Amino acid sequence: MKKTAVIIVAALLAALPFKASAQQQAGYFDHVSAGVTLGILDGVGVNAAASLGSLFQVRAGYQQLFGAKYEDMKIEQMEFDNGNKYDIDLGAKLNVGNASLLFDYFPSGAGFHVTAGAYIGSSKFVQVYTTKPVPMDPSDYNAVYYKAGDEKIYTDKDGNVEAGVKVSAFKPYLGIGFGRAASASKKLAVTFDIGAAYWGDPWLYVNDGKGRDVKVTSEMLKKDDNTYYDEGKIDEYSSTWWLNFMPVVKLSIFYKLF
Repeated sequence: MKKTAVIIVAALLAALPFKASAQQQAGYFDHVSAGVTLGILDGVGVNAAASLGSLFQVRAGYQQLFGAKYEDMKIEQMEFDNGNKYDIDLGAKLNVGNASLLFDYFPSGAGFHVTAGAYIGSSKFVQVYTTKPVPMDPSDYNAVYYKAGDEKIYTDKDGNVEAGVKVSAFKPYLGIGFGRAASASKKLAVTFDIGAAYWGDPWLYVNDGKGRDVKVTSEMLKKDDNTYYDEGKIDEYSSTWWLNFMPVVKLSIFYKLF
């Protein structure tokens, strides 16, 4: 995905000299800026921006969130088909990295803008992983399984389990903001954006150890005493509409190239 972002930005910049001369009367690509951005959820990134006449501009870039992880979780006494129960130590991290292509409309010609576009990135928004192998005999790795409803969940060949939350890789975006990145008059420009990207219904998955991601339901986490490892919350969260959107709040600084 990082390579995709580089290609998008490079293609935009490579087209600039031709566009500036061929479409000078329309004002397309007359002003070009490069900048950095900092967001609450989409992290830090690099962007390029270019004017599209007096009322529009285009922005392309890549954003990545670093260091957001937690490694102090445990599932106790999960019973596998060999009759043994094991404690499973888990960690989780956010996996937020997206290329973006955004089009800004300035209705008054001033700094306020309405933005539409898309983010494109990994479908694995949260990754859950074992911080150490499941404490079973190594000969049982990828051989014995945990029965989850109708599914059989194995460790991989190293005794690890992978799970997480998946969303759509393609995320349409709509938002508003202030500031013009490709400014005609300012060498340095500061912009602010707020909006939301639609990533669909998030769903919890677990890899079955055989290469297949299986959707997890509360019924799959039911214990022998008819209680649930997740307290029945997974199905409830999957029907919560506001979880279908990735909030975007970011501040950017752009330097005018020409």
